[in-house]
Amino acid sequence: MKALYFEQHGELDVVKYGDVPDPEPGPGEVLIRVRACALNFLDIWVRRGWPSLKLEMPHWGGADVAGEIAGIGPDVSGWQVGQRVAVDPGMSLSEDEYTRRGEDSVSPDYHVLGEHMRGGAAEYLKVPIGNLAAIPEAYDFVDAAAPILVTLTAWRMLMHRAALRAGESVLVVGAGPSGLSAAYFLARMGHEVTIREAGPMTGGMMRFGIPKYRLPRDVLDAEVQRILDLGVELEVTPAGKRMRQMKLLSGGEKALTALAFVFAVFLARPCPFYILDEVEAALDDANITRFLEMVRRFSDRTQFIIVTHQKLTMDAADVLYGVSMQDGATKVISRRLPREAQMLTGERESDAADPAAA
Repeated sequence: MKALYFEQHGELDVVKYGDVPDPEPGPGEVLIRVRACALNFLDIWVRRGWPSLKLEMPHWGGADVAGEIAGIGPDVSGWQVGQRVAVDPGMSLSEDEYTRRGEDSVSPDYHVLGEHMRGGAAEYLKVPIGNLAAIPEAYDFVDAAAPILVTLTAWRMLMHRAALRAGESVLVVGAGPSGLSAAYFLARMGHEVTIREAGPMTGGMMRFGIPKYRLPRDVLDAEVQRILDLGVELEVTPAGKRMRQMKLLSGGEKALTALAFVFAVFLARPCPFYILDEVEAALDDANITRFLEMVRRFSDRTQFIIVTHQKLTMDAADVLYGVSMQDGATKVISRRLPREAQMLTGERESDAADPAAA
């Protein structure tokens, strides 16, 4: 079949159009002849890639897909060849504590079509029957494919995270695709929705009875500042434990959460160097080792300047900087540690003065 694919990450010049292997539907799967596939910014991010993204090449994106069933795998009932369908791009590959409580998207085995697996930018696509939805007669393929991923994002944001209740009103500020999707289904559900005017995209919402309202700049700035002053409540799921508020975690768990956030930001927006000040002070030796493994993993792409009193962290450093007392005066000293010796013997030379910090 034909596909719009790439064999390495990069900009538009890595994209090719050509032949790729035909998918074969397995048990509980159907083969879709793709009739429409929207371009989502997710496709651009995936094409550019990030350090932790590991894909089977060649890869092709496309999360928002509509088409018709072209083939049926074993153990499939209730669906027919030729039936028009849209595809839910979120796929849970296993059952765990998250899927059992309806939080599929935070499960480690949750995959997104076009991101973790090959998507709809091809002639055919195989998907599980649990991810199919029949397209109503009033909708063509383009209408069915266009809103899928942005609507799922808006739905989770408002219904799962904000726990929106019947009768509550919503002001949509910045009406892009997700905002307009939110406004559409909220209006259909009977909520009072107001869109802060954001250009020609909002015009089509008038037919759903959604008014446009332009907030004065000073009023909007004051409201944004009020929201920012409210603070942020974080909920964390430590390994093997239930989700809880961050303020209820131990010092070590808080430190691990903060470090996880730092490394997540690094994956999204790498910087030339990072300064980490006593970040592992509350960790035990096992978690310090995990922290140092992450530092080593990324050290070929950035530099870490770590202020520490932990011996394990000092042992892992390439260069030590410390303060020593010499001739009655303090002096900053440095020592580059022999990396080869550490790799061969696991020991470091210790002829330098004892530093207080690395």
